Amino acid sequence: RVLAIEGDTALVVSVMGLDAKPYNEKWDDITWEDCTLRSWLNNEFYNAAFNEAERAKIERTHVVNEDNPYHGTVGGNDTEDDVFLLSIAEAERYFRDSEDRKMKTTKYAIANGAWTNSGNGNAYWWLRSSGNFQYKAAVVDSFGDIDDYGDIVDDDDDSVRPALWINLGK
Repeated sequence: RVLAIEGDTALVVSVMGLDAKPYNEKWDDITWEDCTLRSWLNNEFYNAAFNEAERAKIERTHVVNEDNPYHGTVGGNDTEDDVFLLSIAEAERYFRDSEDRKMKTTKYAIANGAWTNSGNGNAYWWLRSSGNFQYKAAVVDSFGDIDDYGDIVDDDDDSVRPALWINLGK
């Protein structure tokens, strides 16, 4: 899904949750910079999901990691990423409302443990912003609402919805 176009680049996010992964493999005070999900997205996922020609079109992005706007928990240092998760601010900016943020998961994600709401079939998806404590990360819930309190970082049933900038001119 295209979220924005700036010049000759487009910000895209997966339409569905592609996998179920913890934000961080172990329960700890953590930020996006040091979490295991960031490492997985920019290494294993990046190399498995995209071929060489596709990787050439992905723009390395300066990712700003702001403090949680509602709780003040530390966002950490800015990062340089090929693939990233949206922040609270980006999930608010690029989606019209909670209905627009609702997300289903792939069968692959479900097979890997992604939780889905039995009532509406939607799933939770990780944001890169810290939650209300440093051992939590913000999420979008199955009703499309941004949960700025977040889930504990080692929860392994939330879905991953990768985002990246693509160079349209390459």
